[in-house]
Amino acid sequence: MISNRFNIEAKEKIEDLVTILGFQNPSCDVTPYVYDMQGTQAIELSEDGNIRNLILLFPMPAGPDIGKIQSAAIYGSSLMTAYRNLKSSGSFFGIPIMDISLESGNEDYIDIYLDY
Repeated sequence: MISNRFNIEAKEKIEDLVTILGFQNPSCDVTPYVYDMQGTQAIELSEDGNIRNLILLFPMPAGPDIGKIQSAAIYGSSLMTAYRNLKSSGSFFGIPIMDISLESGNEDYIDIYLDY
């Protein structure tokens, strides 16, 4: 299920992302769902019932870009490899990256701000 807080273009990108992740990770179950009341979109990759990665996509809440994907957070395994790949490509599934960093909290994660 895709969050209704995203515009049509963003929903299509999310659906494409789910499809791409499924092809890139054939041993994983790829499950999209609405993560919270603010309309954050989650895409969970799990293997044998264990979560391997969680991608959170945050909608732009207001302004001329309302409904676009504003930012993303990636949790789980192989974060350093994913961080290096994203940083060197400069894009997150075709959307230019404005800023990317590795963050620490309760769990380590990649924090990505997108540029339109």
